[in-house]
Amino acid sequence: MNNLALVLTSDADHFERVRSELAKVSFDCLRCDRFVDLENSLKSSTPSILVVEDQSLPASQLDCLSSLMGSTGVPIILINRSEAGIDTASALECGLLECLTASMSESEFNARLRHGAHLAATLFPSPGEIKLSDDTRLRYRDHQLIGPSRTIRLGYLETQLLLALGCQPGKPVDRNALCQAAWKRSLLPGDRRLDIRVVALNQKLREATNGNLYIRGVRNAGYRLQATSH
Repeated sequence: MNNLALVLTSDADHFERVRSELAKVSFDCLRCDRFVDLENSLKSSTPSILVVEDQSLPASQLDCLSSLMGSTGVPIILINRSEAGIDTASALECGLLECLTASMSESEFNARLRHGAHLAATLFPSPGEIKLSDDTRLRYRDHQLIGPSRTIRLGYLETQLLLALGCQPGKPVDRNALCQAAWKRSLLPGDRRLDIRVVALNQKLREATNGNLYIRGVRNAGYRLQATSH
């Protein structure tokens, strides 16, 4: 199973560029549109690395990054996309793993991004597990869904789908994002394979949790994990 990277960016094209490069060094990427979404994801998952763009950070950017590293212990690669971004020297002094800028050549940007990811995977290995609820965990490195009722081994695609849902607790994940997580491509018109996989995964999730946790379809918004008590 690949390492996990959480990528904070509001730009879908920028996310695809980062995802493509990190895939070359065995990383799966999940996108967070807003800083609050990143904070929520970190409550239930421990990725190997965070890739953060300056434009998506609160006003006190450097203080925010320092606090994030201190509270999570997860290494951070910063990408300065604005002209008035965080000073590179200050970012590295703060403890960031890498600080990339838009002024770099494409080849240097990509190489340093991959190098930072290599360092993160080596020096700060992820435990490979996320918490789905109080009594249910997904061990995504060995594809095991561990619930109060039983432990079920999942297929690769099921693991990727549940990982994408579990890293955004309580938030609907759109169908295209789920398709990217599992098949690494956009959703095709009329393609129902995602829905078929979700139905099969939902059955396993209910079996493992005795029906206490399931995947709910959200009209015009995709799918989300939901507990029966909600």
